[in-house]
Amino acid sequence: MNDDSIAQLIRATIRKRLQSEPACIQALLAEAEAQAWQEVTTLLAATMRDAILAEVASAVSADSKAAPLAETPATASGDIQRLADTGVAFRGDTCAGAPKRAGATQTLCEHVAEPGVDGETGIYVYGIIDRSELVLEGIAGVAGGIPIRSHRCGPLAAVISDVPLSEFGQEALEAHLSDMSWLERNVRAHQAVLDAVLPLTTLIPMKFGTVFYSIDSLDMLLTEQARGLAHVLEQLAGKREWGLKLYVDPAILVDHIATYSERMAELQAQITGKSQGVAYFMARKLQEEAEAETERVSFSIADEIHVSLAGHSVGACLNPLGPDQNEERRLLLSAAYLVAETDEPAFQGQVAALSAAHAGAGFMLVLSGPWPAYNFVASLESAEPTHDA
Repeated sequence: MNDDSIAQLIRATIRKRLQSEPACIQALLAEAEAQAWQEVTTLLAATMRDAILAEVASAVSADSKAAPLAETPATASGDIQRLADTGVAFRGDTCAGAPKRAGATQTLCEHVAEPGVDGETGIYVYGIIDRSELVLEGIAGVAGGIPIRSHRCGPLAAVISDVPLSEFGQEALEAHLSDMSWLERNVRAHQAVLDAVLPLTTLIPMKFGTVFYSIDSLDMLLTEQARGLAHVLEQLAGKREWGLKLYVDPAILVDHIATYSERMAELQAQITGKSQGVAYFMARKLQEEAEAETERVSFSIADEIHVSLAGHSVGACLNPLGPDQNEERRLLLSAAYLVAETDEPAFQGQVAALSAAHAGAGFMLVLSGPWPAYNFVASLESAEPTHDA
């Protein structure tokens, strides 16, 4: 039995049913009208949504210094726990002969030396810089906004501030990590210091909660690891990290899938000219394949965007997608790119071009930065030369 025979059989069955139950015609018409109005409303909403997204993309792209839907490091939503867990910890398990404390978490520095003379004040380290003569004034740190300062140790310097051990000592700090209000306030203060220092000089960011009990213990670690830190600073000179997230709204993409898929374009073309019955069955098959093709196209676009931006960077890495999902959008890509400052306009321009290329099809690019090189310091540290040149 061919397609035309099936269609004729269906139409004969429907005709017989309508003849035997003439009253159902009015009910069908009423139901069809109600559904038609609902479909019109849905189509209008989708059209308006596409127009709004297109206008937003156009407005953002018009700003030559702003990447699409950019977030700033200090205000990016959902970044508090990530910021608390990123940064560098000094290598090694002990400092100045002090044993590693039991129960230390990954967030905390594992190299806290024994308390100093007063046992009340510690040294909070925000980062390591390559300019020991840099003067830092008017920049507030954690712990009630105590000003930061640079501390010289040989050719390097640490960005530090004094902190009360009653709040930032090992036990107190571990207890505070479960207090989201305290954590958010101090993580933002920690990040604000890095934001202020990053434009001034090359910076190695330290983990949130890196605290030493004395300047001597800090100097010891800086001296022991001077060679490795100097190597990382050299590799980071003139470069900054940018983060990018790519989202998709599957409901929008499925309506534009033929733009990205030759297979779907062919199936849509085949429906044209078919009889009503055949077209109905083909439309059902088209919908099923469209959903599967949306999945493939989504990650294909993510791969293309990552490769494209990696080509405008000196380093690129992929981060876990994590729980950043909701019913209307899906996170496809979470990546970091190490970009030379001289190449940042070209990098941002490429992000804007990619955003415009996929505008209206449900894709959304969110750029954040510049950041300290959170995602790249570990690999640079591991690549430290093993012998002198």
